[in-house]
Amino acid sequence: MTAAGRDKGFTLIEVTVVIAILAVVALALGTSVIQIFKTNTGVVARVTQSHDANLLSTYLDPDLASAGLSSNFGAANMPGTFALPAGSVVPVSTGGTACSGQTNLLVVEWAEEQPSPGTPPGPALLKLYQAAYDEENIATGGPPEYVLRRYYCTATSASYSGGPLPSFSLADTTTVAHNLTAPTSVPPPVQVTIGAGQPTPVTLTVNENDPAVGAYSFSVSGTVQTRIS
Repeated sequence: MTAAGRDKGFTLIEVTVVIAILAVVALALGTSVIQIFKTNTGVVARVTQSHDANLLSTYLDPDLASAGLSSNFGAANMPGTFALPAGSVVPVSTGGTACSGQTNLLVVEWAEEQPSPGTPPGPALLKLYQAAYDEENIATGGPPEYVLRRYYCTATSASYSGGPLPSFSLADTTTVAHNLTAPTSVPPPVQVTIGAGQPTPVTLTVNENDPAVGAYSFSVSGTVQTRIS
């Protein structure tokens, strides 16, 4: 092998061309990676919004559909049927501390009569329900973290005949929306709109501000269909 053969390598022009090609490839890959991250952030935002909207709708729709008195209330085929005092069941309202023990954004109430088990059936059972929605700060330290919670309370009586209604007990608590804006925000974190007439439309508009995806809002609506006291 000659000395010239041993010293043969890449020329300056060849090295320059290779570097230029690598730079173009790196730029294309970098642009693609950045676009992927942007797309992923958008997907996360849409998934977050969709999750909270779907979760709130899962609870609010049936709550509003149940509000008032059930269609079988006072049914003749149930011995010992109940006569509730007028206004003792308020289908939809705002404020108060019913069920949640905190200031409520929305309260939904309904009552049902259910046959007692056994043959022949005993006196009907009075079943009362409350679903309360409120905003809470769940952070135990550091920056506040506001969520929308649903409290579900029930009461049962087999011997109601006037006087005070049976007392309620908490049956379930569910967080139905996350990353709510602060209570002092404009617009407020949750806006409740109760329409007029029958059926009665009810809408909850939720404003969220996720640090990872920014601010966004969504609305969930339902109607009170059943007869009321």
